[in-house]
Amino acid sequence: MFFVYNYYYIVALLLLIGGYKLAPELFQFKIDKVIKFVKFILTFVTIAAVVRAFVIHKSYPQGVAFPFEALNTLFGVWWEDLFFVLPYLLIHRFFGNRGLLFASPLILITTNMFVQGHMYQGVAGYLSVLYPLVSFHYSKKHGITTVMLCHVLYDVIVVAGHYGLTSVFLDLIKWAL
Repeated sequence: MFFVYNYYYIVALLLLIGGYKLAPELFQFKIDKVIKFVKFILTFVTIAAVVRAFVIHKSYPQGVAFPFEALNTLFGVWWEDLFFVLPYLLIHRFFGNRGLLFASPLILITTNMFVQGHMYQGVAGYLSVLYPLVSFHYSKKHGITTVMLCHVLYDVIVVAGHYGLTSVFLDLIKWAL
């Protein structure tokens, strides 16, 4: 498993270097889009936390130790966008939609690999079949580096919420009310 995981990193780094040399415009970065995304996710996580606490009356785990080995995963999710999306951005850039049509069997195989890697998430793992498509769409519009940073920040916000930062926030809301 160690080799396979590092294989993805190595291939992603090679794609990053080669992709940037071939098509630097795909790597544009739009900080305003990242800020907009973070505001949306924070709003969504806050609403979910309030519903969980006040409507469902279920608390978040208290005193759960944050698994620091997860930091590798959290800050390493950038490779998923490079490995699973950048090749198709490059194909689209140089060969258009016909190139994507020709590559569709490979797209199905790699999307299946992506889903298999997220099966531990339950229903969300099945829904991850949409992520490469969404990432492709937004990467074409805003640049893959913008999407990679949003992906990292999404994971950080969700994990932070799960490991108690949300419960601290909710305690402050309850105290204020």
